[in-house]
Amino acid sequence: MRILHLFNIFGAATEKAMLDYTRALAADGWALTAGYETLADGAPFTPFPRIKLDRIHIEPEADIPAQMERLAVAPKCHAHQALLDEPFDLVHGHFGPRILQGAAWLTRGVPMVVSIYGYDATRLLRDPCWIERYRWAAAHGATFVTLAESMAKRLVALGLAANHVRLIRLGVALDEHPYDPQPAPRQPRFVFIGRLVEKKGAEFVIRAISLLAVTHKEPAIVEMVGSGPLEPELRQLADDLGLRDRIRFVGSVLFSELFDRLRGATALVQPSVVAADGDSEGAPMVLMHAQAAGVPCITTAHAGNPEVLPPEARGFVVPERDPAALAQAMSAMIGLSGSARASLQARGLAWIARHYDLRQTSGGYSDLYRELLASRRACRSVA
Repeated sequence: MRILHLFNIFGAATEKAMLDYTRALAADGWALTAGYETLADGAPFTPFPRIKLDRIHIEPEADIPAQMERLAVAPKCHAHQALLDEPFDLVHGHFGPRILQGAAWLTRGVPMVVSIYGYDATRLLRDPCWIERYRWAAAHGATFVTLAESMAKRLVALGLAANHVRLIRLGVALDEHPYDPQPAPRQPRFVFIGRLVEKKGAEFVIRAISLLAVTHKEPAIVEMVGSGPLEPELRQLADDLGLRDRIRFVGSVLFSELFDRLRGATALVQPSVVAADGDSEGAPMVLMHAQAAGVPCITTAHAGNPEVLPPEARGFVVPERDPAALAQAMSAMIGLSGSARASLQARGLAWIARHYDLRQTSGGYSDLYRELLASRRACRSVA
């Protein structure tokens, strides 16, 4: 069976998880082709063909169904038209806007899977036009897949039929993660990993460290791994709070180096927030990577973040934008006994192995593909 995957940016380091399971699907025997708008610098080799597509620009309109129908039949770029002429059995779009490229296949009765990852379940859907586009796609047979229960519930609440929304969690390749549970370091050391943008909440780690300094004689430090537009502002905040020696800006690092940064840390801190424009996380992969490597996590009650932690660790889930609560959680993590920490580490690994294994992600998509393809064959036989 031939499957077309549609991407905006193909091979971006920040989208490693979706590429990982796409490659796993190819390894499982699916005949894949990837259509993309932008090829990321350093995009890895893939064993399947990649085709460059023109970006589709679209404006708000009063009659969204009519807009989508026109989009489905309007002239495409040469590469898009060439793909339409090929006999694909199913189309899989990564992020909600890929329904724009997929519209032509949907009107031809080709099943489409649309994977939703974060902003496309939150910020994008502040626009009523996009809600209508999602509804149009579902009415034409698209199946929307979310990576967290909270996202699935949101799509249903916005009017998508529950039978058009599925949950398949993203997963990590456990063989890439050296499980190495370390005792807490003598000097508390927390790690933040992420782009320095509003929804990652890096500001609140800095403010929490300032509060933590009041209650702990041993000075805690935070390694800020990542880069982004807020870095100058965050550096200034650290200076203003007198934390220049406590907040260490590491910059971006290779994926292979993340585990060196995490090893022996008191905890990973992931204080995600809903940004002013509505942008939100899905379920941050770094929470999975850290626990698979044996590092406990502190996070916020945001999107799918709490779902990634085992029930025993959800005492380390705090409200968004609350540095005092974050500082209390960091203090509690510092104060864990050796046995309590070891138990938390073991349960974290078990939770990731049970719910966030890459093999489960690729297996879940394979099962969904087979279900949709079987349904299409059944409809054809009846007709």
